[in-house]
Amino acid sequence: MTASGTVGLKWSAPSSNGGSPVIDYQISYKTGSAAFSVLATGITTTSYTASSLTADAIYTFKVNARNLVGLGTDSS
Repeated sequence: MTASGTVGLKWSAPSSNGGSPVIDYQISYKTGSAAFSVLATGITTTSYTASSLTADAIYTFKVNARNLVGLGTDSS
């Protein structure tokens, strides 16, 4: 996390889509041992700029691809 409270995220499309094309992505985040909260949905690109976060905090992010079947497994 930067001192400005903004961080850029970038990921790769999944190598397997279960037979249905990826529609969009969901991004979730957490701090410490808290549960994940959804940050954004409907992201149609493989990058996102998260803003309005607490400056100098440590965040963990995860991305899930979504297709007609539903959300895929968590990113690593």
